Amino acid sequence: MADTTAAVPDEVVGAHGSKRCFRHRGWIFESFKTVALGTEERTQLSEQCEVPCIPLPEIVYGDNYLRLTHEASGWAVTFNAKDALMSWARHQRQDLHSTLTSYDVMYTCEYEGSPAETFNIEPTEHDIPLDKLREHATILFYDHICLFEDDIRDLGEVELIVKIRVMPFGFLVLCRYFARMDDKMIKLRDSRYYHEFGTDVVLRDFEIRESTTTALHHLCSATHEHEATGTDDAHPACFIPTADLMYANTAPITRTAHKIHVRPTNGAEPTVIVDQRPI
Repeated sequence: MADTTAAVPDEVVGAHGSKRCFRHRGWIFESFKTVALGTEERTQLSEQCEVPCIPLPEIVYGDNYLRLTHEASGWAVTFNAKDALMSWARHQRQDLHSTLTSYDVMYTCEYEGSPAETFNIEPTEHDIPLDKLREHATILFYDHICLFEDDIRDLGEVELIVKIRVMPFGFLVLCRYFARMDDKMIKLRDSRYYHEFGTDVVLRDFEIRESTTTALHHLCSATHEHEATGTDDAHPACFIPTADLMYANTAPITRTAHKIHVRPTNGAEPTVIVDQRPI
């Protein structure tokens, strides 16, 4: 019978940040949070992204990350700002019209994490059981990590975050990009990873939602969700869109779903890397 006893998360707070590590049911969950990149580090990241003439988001937490590792198979997925911005930068380089005055100021990011690529990944019709996840359950481990953010020159907000919660029956990861430009466009990109302990499958789905401020305000007014935000129907200019309102009131315009097989390796022991850098 599998050991279901939950360990207490290890947490080390040092001069350079806070590192947490939690082991449960054959999985390792690691997170690291520290301050935003300084000028020199931002310059280096900009050079790596190969978009030296286009500014990075105002605040980049380039050293923050979340990593999940399946010990038996060695499968892992990492979420970090560098990989997310590299993905954004590729689209900027492909756009011949991207310049200092015309680049994507919303930093549109369709980042699904950085998973191991050598494992069997295939489309699936199985959905992540969101209803089950809404039920009350003991939280064994939780973290919320910001990867980057920007205020679009005081015209809105952009953020990329990743959250994890581990429960007795499984875990859920949400990597969420949210951007709103005041009185104009709203964008939401959600990538989720879900696993039930005792199985050899990780479910992953990715959804794209888009709307305008006016359209979302009308939808929220129709469902009375504006009341929760204190918004007056007669004053739509006071309406402040949020990621939760977007998710609750709009349908995805694009959705993909995959399952990842994380079966134990045969023969050789898998390589499991745990961050040992000093804090």
